[in-house]
Amino acid sequence: MNFAPSFRYFIRHNVDDVARFGLGFLRRHLARFTAGPLISLNIPGFGPLSIRKRGADLDLTRSVLGDGCYDVAWPTPALKRLEDRYHSILASGRRPVIVNAGGYIGLSALWFARRWPAAVVVSVEPDAGNLSVLRLNVGNRPGHVIVPAALGSAPGMVSLTDDDGCAVQTQRANRGVEIITVDDAVAAVPDGEPFVCNIDVEGFEKDLFAANTRWIDRFQLIIVEPHDWRSPGDGISANLQREMASRRFDMFIKDSAIHYLRV
Repeated sequence: MNFAPSFRYFIRHNVDDVARFGLGFLRRHLARFTAGPLISLNIPGFGPLSIRKRGADLDLTRSVLGDGCYDVAWPTPALKRLEDRYHSILASGRRPVIVNAGGYIGLSALWFARRWPAAVVVSVEPDAGNLSVLRLNVGNRPGHVIVPAALGSAPGMVSLTDDDGCAVQTQRANRGVEIITVDDAVAAVPDGEPFVCNIDVEGFEKDLFAANTRWIDRFQLIIVEPHDWRSPGDGISANLQREMASRRFDMFIKDSAIHYLRV
């Protein structure tokens, strides 16, 4: 049996990890000799982080906190427009609110908190397994609010399906996990003012943009990861496309997400 390709893969990833996070990140390999499902890390610039030994947590940590998947090379006028809105909210005595759905284990929440440290990040996450790690990672940090719910166009309930060990999909149901609206998420922050809405809800964006979309007009930046690839032909992003096309936003694409910046 030829182990050379897998060995080269292992070495390359570890070299990349050191470049991203420093030598201390390699201590994660010691976790295989310990009991329990979690690995404890310390990420430069972000602090302590818990990830699960199995699943996509490690790869997403690399993508979000290491490679900066939310970093956009904004043109100077666009960046100024975004930063001016952030500072104008603060100058008004209110707090910029970043709605973060789904919150997963807090990786995006940590990135947003470092990017806009005076903002409050409201992480909306319906899955109990993700929530337990999310609470470990940001539950005791200032500037974070965790809401155990799904984000949709109207109140109700959803059932959850974990079809691939990573992405938890939601579907409206008669019982299950509560659905809150974007307005509900913003209201979780006293004196909060909408600033950024980050949406990665594994296809439930079809519901979120189906009705009651006036919340769009309150945000300066809306980030959406569309999921038409999950079920081609079902029009998962059709409502999103309709609503955003009817408004004046600049559109920037980074990796698998679309960044809509208000004009």
